[in-house]
Amino acid sequence: MFKSASAPAVILILLILLTSSSSFSSKGFAKNGFSKPSLSQNKAPPPPPPPETLTLQNTIPLALQKIASSPSLYTLPPSLDFFQILPPLLSSKYSLSPTSRIPHFLHTYLLLSSLNDSKNNKLILDKLFSNSNRPIEDIHAYMPGVQCPTPYLNPENFKITKLIQDNISTIRSEYFALKEHFSDSPSGFRSLTSMNYDSGWSTLPLHQNGHRLPNFPYHLCPETLNILETLPIAGRISGFNKQKVKTGIPEHSDGNNMWLTLQCPIELEVSKSFIVNGGEKVFYEKEKCVIYDTTYSHYTFNESEKEERVVLHVDFWNFEEMCEQEIEVMRYVYEMKEKFEVAERG
Repeated sequence: MFKSASAPAVILILLILLTSSSSFSSKGFAKNGFSKPSLSQNKAPPPPPPPETLTLQNTIPLALQKIASSPSLYTLPPSLDFFQILPPLLSSKYSLSPTSRIPHFLHTYLLLSSLNDSKNNKLILDKLFSNSNRPIEDIHAYMPGVQCPTPYLNPENFKITKLIQDNISTIRSEYFALKEHFSDSPSGFRSLTSMNYDSGWSTLPLHQNGHRLPNFPYHLCPETLNILETLPIAGRISGFNKQKVKTGIPEHSDGNNMWLTLQCPIELEVSKSFIVNGGEKVFYEKEKCVIYDTTYSHYTFNESEKEERVVLHVDFWNFEEMCEQEIEVMRYVYEMKEKFEVAERG
């Protein structure tokens, strides 16, 4: 038998039911950062049906059956309570179509979280990640059918590209205002992971885990904030990234196939800073956006000996291949995950 939800989880359920007005309201994205019409020139196609007949009611029980039948492959994750409370929460909030990919996402998410060895990800995921430049063992969150078949996307297909380029002088001025404000503060540019710290990369975040930061001086960057929030910001960061001279991020890949990354250089020495993603090398050009999928293996380097590379950076949901409801549901899932982890720690 699998354990029932813990006391913190029960408290969280009651809290969510009592506070039904989530910050990611089902009324749409208009006030939450998802601009209409789509920021892509092309509307995302309807999602294909999932490869298995899964529903919110059966997706977790079927995954648990699979886990129980293969103890050599799986161990129940510490976050099992979270997976068990998600389906009733989603059922109470959303009306999903029979072809929704959300149940399949939850099924795969639990299985990936339970594997004893990520090398066995290939037993769960389809052939999408058979590309040697797209390491399958790094995937931890997967939506079926979201493919992004190329490492880079054409920035001209995204309306935010023009927004940024039309307002680049204002964005740069707001960046320098923030830089001056945080010049002597540890809450300014900082390394959010050990990899960043060791490789000379630091971040001045405007959003973290998909939402704004408390007590941040947003009055210094109103235009940058408004532009970024025309995108459905994902559960990593938006802000300004700085790469020191003669340093670079080591090769790695990120584990979520639902997110894309946009970067636009604010400060750099011309022809000295580049990114290699999926084996393709692109030099950053000042004020020119680069949009890419980080499930491909990638690394960066700043060859300059005199100038740091600074880019405007935002991770966002792939609205090219996900419909609006899927993005809204996934933002809610990540919001609940963050609240659950806080409840568990408290």
